[in-house]
Amino acid sequence: MSSSVPTRLGRQLLGAVRGTLVRVHGRTGIGAAGGRSRNAILMYHAVDEPADAGYFGNVTAERFRETVRYVTEHAEVVPLSEITTRGARQRVAITFDDALKSVPRSALPILEAFDAPATVFVNPELVGDPDPELVRRRLDIGGEPGQVVVTDSQLRELVDNPLITIGNHTGSHVDLSTVTDEATLQAEIVDAKATLESEYGIEVSAFSYPYGASNERARAVVEDSHDYSVTTAPFLVGPGDGTHGMGRLSAHEPPRRLRWELTPASDLLNRLEYWGAGVG
Repeated sequence: MSSSVPTRLGRQLLGAVRGTLVRVHGRTGIGAAGGRSRNAILMYHAVDEPADAGYFGNVTAERFRETVRYVTEHAEVVPLSEITTRGARQRVAITFDDALKSVPRSALPILEAFDAPATVFVNPELVGDPDPELVRRRLDIGGEPGQVVVTDSQLRELVDNPLITIGNHTGSHVDLSTVTDEATLQAEIVDAKATLESEYGIEVSAFSYPYGASNERARAVVEDSHDYSVTTAPFLVGPGDGTHGMGRLSAHEPPRRLRWELTPASDLLNRLEYWGAGVG
């Protein structure tokens, strides 16, 4: 028997268990039985793009509004810089990777309606789509040609908005797990941060790993040059976790699934799954 069979069966079983727990939690709130939940970082990409436009993680404006409403009613929505500290309730930070054009167009009005802060992670070399083919390849976007990333003027409007914090997402959305030479790491991480700071007159302290991928040397450079960093591992965060390599929940999930993901029971299940798979 192939060694992958037990792993595949285990994942299928875990998926079935998770599906049942999501449904039960929706009726009973059982996922919160483990006590007060740790804090959560939500990860978004595109909001309200056409369904056939080829955007990863695209959510409708209605779903985004529903989620923002839920977290503002049931948690404290805070800037990313405050996510590792305790509040009166569970804290939630909202983040967007890639600085797509739908952030100012579709997401920002909803954030403003609920007075909800968010961090937008930017690839400075991709702002304004200077090379449309490269942009679509790096961001894995299909569909018809057209604007993908915010323009310079749109980014400046985000910079000027008090609800928005700008973070670094590497210069060109490179997979850092494949980069080992110091010159490229410097250009993609440190120089990208310096470009954002000098071009837009801001301080950049947060970093998001493209694809959630990294290697030991890349992490060392990020941690030496930024105060915070986030991945794509679906973990909640707490005061003892530190400010680097923080997990995020995919907010692309249906609302019922996302509400389950915010619970301590879900966090335990996610960690067991990752540890069992040898990830993280």
